[in-house]
Amino acid sequence: MIEMEPLAVPVPYRVSAMASSRIPKDVLQARVEARVALFNLVRCPFGAYCAEREDALTDLAAANKVIAAFDPFLMVRFGS
Repeated sequence: MIEMEPLAVPVPYRVSAMASSRIPKDVLQARVEARVALFNLVRCPFGAYCAEREDALTDLAAANKVIAAFDPFLMVRFGS
């Protein structure tokens, strides 16, 4: 069977703005905080900066808790 990768279709700004207008502001803010925490988490290597890594994990967990209460599929994960 031949499998093809799905094509990435760009979403117009008006459509994304309309979709995000349905999401509460605290969830949008938590999504931004989760992405920042994920960036900080990836930036810290495993052996070094353990305290900063734990802080980033704590921030990511707190933000994902707010996001998951609204919609679990919006949670920020590695590779998302």
